[in-house]
Amino acid sequence: MKGKAIDSETIKAHVVTAVALLPKEKLLLKQILEEKSGSTIVLKTKVDASLIAGLYVRIEDKVFDATIKSRLERLKEKLLT
Repeated sequence: MKGKAIDSETIKAHVVTAVALLPKEKLLLKQILEEKSGSTIVLKTKVDASLIAGLYVRIEDKVFDATIKSRLERLKEKLLT
């Protein structure tokens, strides 16, 4: 199942970035996510240049969106209302 636990202590984290992460960046991100979640994390990474910069992380039903694309979309909504 997509995004579901592999076993009771292992969780998939779907990470999307504008550019490919370096191995040491992946390791650091994995360590931070494991510390925050208390579980072993398996990173599934994807590159999407349309994000412009930043990263998008989804772990099960939790989402952390720190992309420039989403910030620009929110700014556009505010300007149009």
